[in-house]
Amino acid sequence: MSQEALIHPTLSAIELHKVLVRSYKIGNRARHRFAMALLALEESGLFQDLGFSSISAYAKAVFRWQRTKTLETLRVAKALKTQKLSEKAFCDGDIPWSVLREITRVQDQETEAEWIEFAKTRSFAQLRSEVKDAHSKNRNRPRKDRYGLPATIYKLNFDLSPEEYELASKALGKIGKEQ
Repeated sequence: MSQEALIHPTLSAIELHKVLVRSYKIGNRARHRFAMALLALEESGLFQDLGFSSISAYAKAVFRWQRTKTLETLRVAKALKTQKLSEKAFCDGDIPWSVLREITRVQDQETEAEWIEFAKTRSFAQLRSEVKDAHSKNRNRPRKDRYGLPATIYKLNFDLSPEEYELASKALGKIGKEQ
């Protein structure tokens, strides 16, 4: 299929869908290969041969990645060395990177099938909440009774003018006194 056909779509909805699904899977496999190569570079120390003092310095200079993104990618890649079901699900396009990143925080080889199944049937927000709860309670399995989300904390940010801030502060103060 030519690039021209994708730029000026003359493809049917089904054909475009197939292009997207195939591209998504290829993207996941490329990201997997990238993560595993980054891990190999880190574990071997070969980043030093490239003139860098750390893998984070290498990733920052070459890919403009922040340290946290580099370390998170390495964490996931290390998990995939033993969590082959998750590796396959990701490479096959069954789960996205964001889900893989979350479930590898709490699962192990014994529980990864449960987490993959849980992830396939829940929204990302529900999955993230369940992972956070499992992590805080040192669980490696999703909860069986899934009728509600674990206690969730919401962050609310506002940009207010000085006048609006004063009004909001007074209102919150009143609410606090009433409770």
